[in-house]
Amino acid sequence: MVFKTDLVASLPAGQFWDKRVAALPGEEVAIQHGRLVVDGKVLAAPAILAGKGFKPPLGGLFPDATNSLVVPNDSFFVVGDNATNSRDSRDFGPIPRRSILGKVTKIYWPPSRIRDVE
Repeated sequence: MVFKTDLVASLPAGQFWDKRVAALPGEEVAIQHGRLVVDGKVLAAPAILAGKGFKPPLGGLFPDATNSLVVPNDSFFVVGDNATNSRDSRDFGPIPRRSILGKVTKIYWPPSRIRDVE
């Protein structure tokens, strides 16, 4: 999905970013052993979210030692394709629905990767 960064406090305003939606409003998200877990189910992709021993900071996005949060109403938890080195909801939190502009439908760069996105 494509979203505008204006409503995300820790991102520079006026930019357009694209990320994969990993969790929907009301779903519980956790990071366990470098894998993203949504409502108790390990997601197949992205394969690895963090290096060995990654622990989200207490009091930050993940509020306690369970390393989990419930995605707020009208928000979405997003992750980047380069999951071990991506600014995404693990860093800046869920994206408000009103920030979303649309769905990514094509890859056009680099030319060797031009294709439709499923």
